[in-house]
Amino acid sequence: AYSHQDIPFEKLVEELQPERALSQNPLFQVVFAVQQEEILKPSFSLPNLEVGWYEGAGAEMTVRMDLELHLWPVGEEIKGFCAYNTDLFEAETITRMLSHYENLLSAAVETTERPISQLPLMTQPELDQILVEWNNTKTNYPDDKCIHQLFEDRVEKTPDAVAVVFEQQKLTYSELNSKANQLAHYLQKLGVVPETLVGICVDRSVEMVVGLLAILKAGGAYVPLDPNYPQERLEYMFADSGVSVLLTQEQILAQLPQHQAQVVFLDRDWEKIATETPEKVKSEVSPQNLAYIIYTSGSTGKPKGVLVEHKGLCNLATAQIQEFQVNSNSRVVQFASLSFDASISEIVMALGSGASLYMGSRDTLMPGVGMSQWLRNNKITHITIPPSALAVMPKEELPDLKTIVVAGEACPPELISHWAKGRQFVNAYGPTESTVCATMAECSPECSVPPIGRPIGNTQIYILDRNLQPVPIGVPGEIYIGSVGLARGYLNQPQLTQEKFISYPLRNLTEEKLYKTGDLARYLPDGNIEFLGRIDNQVKIRGFRIEPGEIESVLRRNPQVQQAVVIDKEDTPGNKRLVAYFVPEPELEQNIQKMKGIELWPSIAEYYVYDELLYYAMTNDHRRNQSYQVAINQLVKERVVVEIGTGKDAILARFCAKAGAKKIYAIERDQETSQLAKASVDKFGLSAQIEIIHGDAMTVNLPELADVCVSEIVGAIGGSEGAAVIINNARRFLKPDGAMIPERSVTKIAAVTLPEPLLNQPRFTKVSGYYTQKIFEQVGYPFDLRVCIKGFPQANLLSNRGIFEDLDFTKSGSAQRKIWCH
Repeated sequence: AYSHQDIPFEKLVEELQPERALSQNPLFQVVFAVQQEEILKPSFSLPNLEVGWYEGAGAEMTVRMDLELHLWPVGEEIKGFCAYNTDLFEAETITRMLSHYENLLSAAVETTERPISQLPLMTQPELDQILVEWNNTKTNYPDDKCIHQLFEDRVEKTPDAVAVVFEQQKLTYSELNSKANQLAHYLQKLGVVPETLVGICVDRSVEMVVGLLAILKAGGAYVPLDPNYPQERLEYMFADSGVSVLLTQEQILAQLPQHQAQVVFLDRDWEKIATETPEKVKSEVSPQNLAYIIYTSGSTGKPKGVLVEHKGLCNLATAQIQEFQVNSNSRVVQFASLSFDASISEIVMALGSGASLYMGSRDTLMPGVGMSQWLRNNKITHITIPPSALAVMPKEELPDLKTIVVAGEACPPELISHWAKGRQFVNAYGPTESTVCATMAECSPECSVPPIGRPIGNTQIYILDRNLQPVPIGVPGEIYIGSVGLARGYLNQPQLTQEKFISYPLRNLTEEKLYKTGDLARYLPDGNIEFLGRIDNQVKIRGFRIEPGEIESVLRRNPQVQQAVVIDKEDTPGNKRLVAYFVPEPELEQNIQKMKGIELWPSIAEYYVYDELLYYAMTNDHRRNQSYQVAINQLVKERVVVEIGTGKDAILARFCAKAGAKKIYAIERDQETSQLAKASVDKFGLSAQIEIIHGDAMTVNLPELADVCVSEIVGAIGGSEGAAVIINNARRFLKPDGAMIPERSVTKIAAVTLPEPLLNQPRFTKVSGYYTQKIFEQVGYPFDLRVCIKGFPQANLLSNRGIFEDLDFTKSGSAQRKIWCH
């Protein structure tokens, strides 16, 4: 800059070509200048008048920069002025910044031997405020108890109250306690003692809660293993944790990799377990013992197990029960997957307060119309839900819902403005390493920028710079957490534990360790904390912590991938998705159209599935739609039509209505999709012609026989193998001379038929999972919803071109044996 100071500013802008905004300087928006003379001195004079600057009301000046600080010497002093954009800064903020600058200069003169990075910006009262006053969170909690003992206390107080509800099954506190005790005694006979790791791999059910409580009562720590995880991830978790006992269900065992654990079937073995005494279990477990291990995403491509103790769980339960006003009349949803740590907070806030824990199947708790109706019917009072899930819920009144807690990702203000009306709306924050929750803020409907609030009981939050120095109010820094809920560290990863759980760097405070979160935040003037994002590349998708590096690592393992990078994109506010870019190896680049055989890529975990992609591409395939329209126009005029699997937009039903069909009965198996289809039909004013019927095409009945059957399920749920049974069964809907559309189809790939644009990037819809599961069962392999299939040449077709009705799928073709799964 000094060497080229004579270059005109305009020339520099012309060469650099920065993005331009008329309201901003093109190269920089902050100026710090030291002048040789006072620049505020008037540069002109008037005869017989004393000229000076007016500094009263209305004397605001127009500034070209966002922030300017000018200094000049006056004798032994330095004077200056600051100009700032009032759209960006409050006067109090500027005053505070100038005070900090003055403190920095004073410290630099007084302690010349200290590095600038260690010089204090804040005064002692300011430090006391952010370090001590805002962290004065000491509260009483049962620090002498384990988490299952809080449940046992409620059993003594309200033994006959309903503890857990799943579909038509209910257990009282006394019944749940007895079952958990029986299983705990059984586990102890298998060698479960304090610090024993016990795997639990079950579907959502009452048995899940019984198993979890039993592990804790026996003294062990539970390790959730999601049966929907890819085999590779489960293999790693089994090997890394070394669980000695596994609780599961008989139908799940086939989905699990080989392991060395003793298996206890909560369904098949229960008759034997029930012979154990239901009396209270004795164990040596203490609040300092492990309660569970949760595996979170890791940047190396392998997940890391977080070690959480009982004392942190007891503190969490106490804080949430108090803050969310949970009592014996409350009904709490168990929404999160057991492999996600939010699940344990839901369970302990319910069972530690005498409330009822309401569980639902995966389909029931799919956010949408069906889930909203379920919440209403069950008079749910408390729910914890990621903002992305809340965003797709219909905005209808739920009068019994008293408290909504959003967590896991940033919450858009528009969600708060609707859902906070007339109820408690809490924005919560906390990594797994601090036992689920570290801060919370109650938000009003008018909240424009929702903060993450203040620390919960017995938790301290410090916002520090890269030199581990406290940052002032309004200045971004990294969140460090000190808490009784701090995890021990990471299983089998001492180096990572040492990096992330650091000794406390500040003096005169008592925390032994702090967790370095990697989260960026700043203090607001009222002591609340505003979350700003991540320092590293970690992202949150639908509430799950995801390391793009983990996905990149998996992609790079493929020998045909040279380089890979994964980023998150947010095309619409609140709707984040992951996008992978890769550079193929030269051989792949040359032969990409000549790939032979079948290649199956497992994804990292269930929450990477993007259901909408397949459906969108299918319904926007103009060539396919045009062929349907030609057939429909010829056959449906003035006729009764039945459509199998209408989809959320009722595309084919609308084609039929446009072609003059007298009546269309559109059948849809999925409840949420049928509701969306009905809304689509209503929107186009076709409800008189089109009747949406929710149900399975194999079992529903129509008011009358149809002349024509149309269906696109071959494009949505499977090839001939998946669709033949359904299409053949649809004959019962038709008159003897009825027609079928389509009459013929070619199976594009092994288990799922996709339109051409998706052959190299398929996904599976919720409905397709049901039918493709049946196909893979016939083949003899377990079907994994997260498997992506690509590169099927014609040689690998499972069936030849043929009429659906004439195809025989009772025999396995040899080509089926080419299917293989990771």
